[in-house]
Amino acid sequence: MAKAQPKEAAALFERGNVAQWFKDNGWTYPVQGPSAAGLGAVQQFFEALGLATAPKVEVTEKFLNLQGAVGQTLQATIEVKTAEKRPVYAHATCDQSWVDVSKTNLNGRIAIVQVVVPGVPPCPGQTLQANINITANGNQRFVVPLNLTITGNGSHIPPVISVEPVVQPAYGVQPALVQPVVYGVQPAFTQPVPVAAAPAGLYDVQPVGPPLVTPVGVTAAPFDFTATPAGPAPTVAPSRARRQTSPWVHLAPAGVLLLILLIILIRDWFAPPSGSTADGIPVDPNALVAVFFADGDVDDIGKPMPDIMTFGLVAKDRRAPGNQAKKLTFDRYGRTNSTVLRIDGQDRLFGFGNGRWEKKEKKEKVNLVTPGLPVENKWKLDYPGTKSIWMHDEGIQVTQTVEIVPGEPVETGDGFKSFLDTARVLYTIENVDQNKRDHKVGLRIMVDTLIGIDASNDGVPFTVPGEAALVDRAQSRQFDTPNVPAFIQVLEKPDLKEPGVIGYVNLKIGSKIEPPGKVLLTRWPGRSQFWDIPVRPFEDDSAVVIYWNERDLKFGEKREVGFSYGLGNVSSATGQLGISVGGLFTPGGELTVVALVSNPQPNQTVSLHLPDGFSLMPGEEKTRPVPPPQAAAGNRPVPVTWQVRAGDAGRYDLKVESSTGSAQKRKVNIRQAGIFGG
Repeated sequence: MAKAQPKEAAALFERGNVAQWFKDNGWTYPVQGPSAAGLGAVQQFFEALGLATAPKVEVTEKFLNLQGAVGQTLQATIEVKTAEKRPVYAHATCDQSWVDVSKTNLNGRIAIVQVVVPGVPPCPGQTLQANINITANGNQRFVVPLNLTITGNGSHIPPVISVEPVVQPAYGVQPALVQPVVYGVQPAFTQPVPVAAAPAGLYDVQPVGPPLVTPVGVTAAPFDFTATPAGPAPTVAPSRARRQTSPWVHLAPAGVLLLILLIILIRDWFAPPSGSTADGIPVDPNALVAVFFADGDVDDIGKPMPDIMTFGLVAKDRRAPGNQAKKLTFDRYGRTNSTVLRIDGQDRLFGFGNGRWEKKEKKEKVNLVTPGLPVENKWKLDYPGTKSIWMHDEGIQVTQTVEIVPGEPVETGDGFKSFLDTARVLYTIENVDQNKRDHKVGLRIMVDTLIGIDASNDGVPFTVPGEAALVDRAQSRQFDTPNVPAFIQVLEKPDLKEPGVIGYVNLKIGSKIEPPGKVLLTRWPGRSQFWDIPVRPFEDDSAVVIYWNERDLKFGEKREVGFSYGLGNVSSATGQLGISVGGLFTPGGELTVVALVSNPQPNQTVSLHLPDGFSLMPGEEKTRPVPPPQAAAGNRPVPVTWQVRAGDAGRYDLKVESSTGSAQKRKVNIRQAGIFGG
């Protein structure tokens, strides 16, 4: 209810009910300028009354570069956001009539200004300039320059004269004189003349404008609504009944309204995160993985990072004392990872060279430092994720979205529960070539894996469904369609009862997401910006390379590809036998069941017992022999794999029984929609 009430209150502001109430009482409505929408309207009202401090906001785009042909419609966005727990509102104007910035979408701590060029002006071969003026919380103002490059030669287009209005820019910048612009003729660039009051930086944020307006009768004490009204009386002629009523009687409802709204906002912003999955399974709000980005900022030791948006993962081991932080990638910020596009036979590194950033959306940071941890193991979580859009020069736009999401639910002492233990990585590859050409495009990502605290635990053997034994450091693997496994798993320690961190790469995350066409388990080759990665024994430095193979991408088409990486889990009561399950947990979905057998005996077998409605895939046998352990794998468990077809939605027990007498159950939850929407 606490989250529903602010929306209902916000609707009163959006519909103008509160403004009308002020008018009916003969008071000046405190909000000046366009009214915000949603919770931003509540924040705007409190700021205008002086009862709330405006959050410090920033814009994500310092400038915009657009390019298009005459008559083409172009679109872009500018985000205004804050790291504080307060809503953001904003509106924009532009000093050029060929740019439309009238629409702004408000979404909590982010306001998105829609920048639209409805039709590129008829001046081919020219570059036009505009200034977008944004006003946000507390009258904070920003100026975002826009350059529009118009393609074509335009020899057949006659000049058209248009006079553009000039809007007073922020920070006391003296506007240039209005002058006619002749389309088809290059206009002279006019440099704004700064006056003495201009700030040092164009993008510095300063509250400007008149002081906030408060309604008549509200004094400097925010909640002293019984104080004697100050200032002139309302100008609206009062009726006889109103003349006989004490003025503060009308202020009492306002005071109650403001107090209720303030309480609701405080409860809404500071309530602990909670929730459940679509099928009602609770989600533990304490995230177990964190994702960090090489985003052009500085790292934890103050070293500048490249602005390439690679990402790294760190995990909390909830089994270890103090939830000790451990790595899932070699570098916390993913600087030893790489994402490469192959476009028409050419290798293109995501986020670097041969392109430009269109947008980078980094969502709120939540501090998850655990008390008592060593300083080097403290970390922050960028949650729930980050979206980065890179436009390659060939007209191929790639959107990388990395989000922390709940993994598959597991059985706990309190029943089924999901944990925020998984990073879902999605790439949307779109052909938006302005020349409408078709291209041949593929994508590969290389993840420099590491399980543990430092490099001493690099090169841990992989558990791969379908493999008769662990893939150890003396080996390498290449899996091609249709033999790409459903998942890859690795245990930090060989003990099934105390396995430490379990790394889990899910390669088939939903029916709507294209699975990879090739996967390599190989040695990390260095910071490679090339498509082809050699396959060789990974020894003490492992890497997982995932390919979505090249294929034709027609103009206007897109591909949705992805995988997930995070924490897995193994059910094991005795430490002699464990079960891990992956795949599509939907009715009829294909599951992979892996039994992990510790200290296998000669001629030992294991049998899989399925509930009604489940079935083995063709060619699978219920009872399978346990292969002998490999010397290179040491005392690590030996995997045995089955491919299974899931039954109807519901909760079921899978059971693996060993010929030595040990047995282990694993409860699974089959839902109508997969955890990743498949």
